[in-house]
Amino acid sequence: MIQSSLQGIPPNLRQTETQLLTYRQRQSLRLSLFKLRVREYLFHDSILFRWTAGLFGYLMALILHALGRIQREFEILAKLHRADFFGPANVRAERLAREAAQAAASGQRDHPLVQMYQQHIDGLGSTPRTAKFFRDPSILLGGLAMVLKSPANGEKGVILLQYSYVFPLFARLFNLQEIAKHYYIVLEPDWSGYCDPNILTYCGYSFPVFVQAYEPRDAAFVLSTNSNLIPVPTSTNWWVDHRLFGKIQEIAPDMDLVVVAGWGTYKRHYQIFSALRRLRRAGHRLKTLLLGYPISLSKEHIYLQASYHGVDDQLEIHENVPYELVNDFLNRGKVNLIWSRKEGVNREIVEGMFADVPCMVRHGFNYGYKYPYINEQTGVYASEKELPAKLLWMIQNRNRFSPRQWVMDHMTCQRAAELLFSVIGEFASTRGEPWSRPLSPKVNKLHGMEYWNKEDVLRYAPDYSFLRSLARV
Repeated sequence: MIQSSLQGIPPNLRQTETQLLTYRQRQSLRLSLFKLRVREYLFHDSILFRWTAGLFGYLMALILHALGRIQREFEILAKLHRADFFGPANVRAERLAREAAQAAASGQRDHPLVQMYQQHIDGLGSTPRTAKFFRDPSILLGGLAMVLKSPANGEKGVILLQYSYVFPLFARLFNLQEIAKHYYIVLEPDWSGYCDPNILTYCGYSFPVFVQAYEPRDAAFVLSTNSNLIPVPTSTNWWVDHRLFGKIQEIAPDMDLVVVAGWGTYKRHYQIFSALRRLRRAGHRLKTLLLGYPISLSKEHIYLQASYHGVDDQLEIHENVPYELVNDFLNRGKVNLIWSRKEGVNREIVEGMFADVPCMVRHGFNYGYKYPYINEQTGVYASEKELPAKLLWMIQNRNRFSPRQWVMDHMTCQRAAELLFSVIGEFASTRGEPWSRPLSPKVNKLHGMEYWNKEDVLRYAPDYSFLRSLARV
C-alpha cells in the first residue's frame, strides 16, 4: 500500500499566502494578461491571422528558395509546420525533409539540408544548461542516455535518449557512428511538433533511428520523410513509475482541483483563475492546489495573477515539491486539471491517473487528437466555455471514474517496453537480424530517467563503460 508522506512537508510549504494588489501591480497585470490573451487568440484561435501569417511565411520561403537560401527556407517552413498554420507550407516542409533524407541515404553530403543537419550538431556550443556535459559527457549517461538492452550473441543493444535538446548534444559529444554499430538508438522527444532540427539531424545518418511518436500528426510526419526514422507508438508519458503513484487511503481529498504545472505562460494558470472567478461569482468557491516550479514565471507572479482574479484565498501553492511526494498532493485533489494548449505529451496526466484522480484536459490540446487514455473511465475534455460547468460536474461525479485501473491495464512502463521491443523486432526481422532478449523498463522522473529495477544500474555498467570510451572530449 502506498503510504502518505505529507507529514514530511516543511510547514512553510503548506501555508496559503494573502496579499492586496497595489494600483501599479493591478495595472501591470491587466496589461500583461491582455497581451497573453491577444497572443493566444492570434496564434491559436484566429483563422485569419494564422492563414495570413502562414501565407506570408510560405511566400518568404519561396523567395528564399529562389535565392538559393535553402537552409533559411527550411527553418521558416519547419516553424510553420510545427505551428500548423498553413497547409501548403506543411507540404513543402515535408517534401524538403524527404529530399534531404534521400540525399543523405545516397551519400550526397553536399545537400543544403544535410549540411544544415551536420552544422546543427557541429555548431553546438556550451550554454549554462549544457556546460556540465561539455566538461564531462559521461554525465549524460544513465539519466538522459539510457541503455535498455546490451548487445550480445549477434543482437544489437538499445540506447534511449530523452529530451529533444539531448539528441544533437549526444551526437556532438559521442562517436554516434560507432555506437550505432552495437546499439539501436531510440529518441524520446519532449515536445509536440517533430519538424524539428533536433530530431531531423538524425536523418543525416545511414543507420536506423526509432522515434517515439504517439501524436498521429508527428508519427505521420516521421513516415513522410521516407528516411531512417521509424515511429514508435509510445511517448514520454508511458514511462511512469506506478509504484510512486497510487491511491492513499489515509488521505481524504480536501481540494477540489489539483494543478501540477510549472510556472510558465503556456500552462495558462490565468485562464484557470478566470474560470474560478466565474464559478465564485455563481456561488462556488473551489479550493485549488497548485504545484509547480519556475519556468518563465515565478510563484509570486502566479499568485499575483490569482489575486488579480480575486481567487487567491482559494489557493494553496507549493513550489519544487520533491518528485516522490507529488503523489501525496495528487491524492488531495478531486480533479486533476491540465489546461495548456500545446506542449509535449503531458506526463502529469498519467501520473494523476495512477493516483486514481480523474483528469480534465482542454479540448484541442496539442494538435487536437483525442487521446485514447482520456475516456469515460479516466477523464474528460472541455472547452474554455465549458470549463466551469464541467469542473463542477466532475467534482460531483468523481466516483464514476476509475483511472488507475485503466492505465494499469493499458499504459504501464512495462507495456511501453514491450511496444518498443516489438517495433524494433519487426525492423530487425526485415534485416535478418536476431531479436529475442527483452528490454529493461525504465521510468521518467522530473529531470531524467531511472531503471525500474535498480539492479539494472550494475547490469549495464559494462555498457556505460564502453560508451564513456566513445566520448569525444
